[in-house]
Amino acid sequence: RMLPLWVKAAILTCLYGFFKELKPSAPFLTPFLNSTYKHIDIKDINDRIYPMRTYSDLTFLVVVFLSADLLRYKFFIVLESLARLTAVALLCFENGVFMMQIMQAADGIGDANEIVYYSYIYTVVDEIYFQKVTSYTRAAVLFGRGAACILGQTLLSTKATNLLVLGYISISSVSLAVIISLTLPNPLKNIFVKKLPNHSESFVSCQETEKLNEVSNIEPNQQKVVDNKKESGQLSNCFFVYDVCRLKMSTMFQEFIKSFQNKELCIWSIWWALSECGSSHVENYVMNLWAVISSDKEIYNGAVLATGTILGGLVIILFQFLKNAQLKYLGEVLISVVSIIMAAFLFVMANTTVIWVAYICHIFFRTLHVLILTISGFRVAVNVETSGYGLIFAFNTLVAKALESLLTFIIVDRKGLDLNQRTQYIVYAAYFGIIGIAFLSRPCIRLIRRISLRMSENESTT
Repeated sequence: RMLPLWVKAAILTCLYGFFKELKPSAPFLTPFLNSTYKHIDIKDINDRIYPMRTYSDLTFLVVVFLSADLLRYKFFIVLESLARLTAVALLCFENGVFMMQIMQAADGIGDANEIVYYSYIYTVVDEIYFQKVTSYTRAAVLFGRGAACILGQTLLSTKATNLLVLGYISISSVSLAVIISLTLPNPLKNIFVKKLPNHSESFVSCQETEKLNEVSNIEPNQQKVVDNKKESGQLSNCFFVYDVCRLKMSTMFQEFIKSFQNKELCIWSIWWALSECGSSHVENYVMNLWAVISSDKEIYNGAVLATGTILGGLVIILFQFLKNAQLKYLGEVLISVVSIIMAAFLFVMANTTVIWVAYICHIFFRTLHVLILTISGFRVAVNVETSGYGLIFAFNTLVAKALESLLTFIIVDRKGLDLNQRTQYIVYAAYFGIIGIAFLSRPCIRLIRRISLRMSENESTT
């Protein structure tokens, strides 16, 4: 008996998500670059190599955002796997700052395509399975990262292997992900714009209808324009495709404007983008900070990141028991307070000289970040129509990456302030503290208004 399409798609997508993240060299990237294998100092790693990933991510994310529907999602998933493979291959077989910059740029291209990985599954399954496949695909990535951390830490701590062999294991795992990506089912629909209605056979032939469905989704009134032009023979194939693309962009823009007329959606989207931007900076440069705090050869990066990943997974599981009504009224207060607590952890990390204090603070930071990102992502989802979720999520990601690139240029890049590692984390602490206080002011203002309203009502009755 053959498996249903959605089961096959879910299994293959989860396997791909697991193996593309099973890179035991990833938690030890800074020690690897700073080791006798590469001979690159911490300042060059921080100022010249790591920023390339952020810039590459933002640049290619624009391409993905505009062309994911046209080129179909599977193309970008295959591209992501090839970019990841290129990155780990360069890490193992090349040397020098320039080649490591290319390595990070390749990883940035992979990061940009990650949004397609999370959206792809919605194009091959029915809506009734969305909740299940969302959990499966995100859990697969989480398990892959956790397994990579545990595997890498175990092999290094037991002295069973070295950093270079971890790179070879990463190449093997990502190569398997490339093979799996080629076997994924082809997408059946789009997720960034609404589904294309059926065409009348009296206007367009079956082949042309199929071509339209593969190219874009178009509103009914716009479809009549295209059909009439096609029937009258006024447009060549090239102009026809151009017209479809133009109408597609117009439809996306209309849906975007319609979605962001929702005030709650705007607020939670801003929160999500700011939180994602700050946490990405913390995660990208935390190994550099650990290297400054401790020069001990015995490193536990993998164990720390694995612990944070596992606790984050538990938070996601426990999140389902929170009621929507509670999140509606208390979610904003909760994530504001949590952000201020996260700022305190970052401040301690920036000033401590004890590596285990920094490790513990990062574990708590990582866990709390998963909590606020899950809450904000959920609040965005409940304030937008299902058909527009992919578009809004893509735009929020684009904003987050733009802010991340700007922050990288100002704080990290040699052309900017070029701050040292400890000062960077003081800035990150201030960043989370400011956005926590700023968003806490909104529920505080509402509370003050309610109290003043009740006081005025009591005075009027007396």
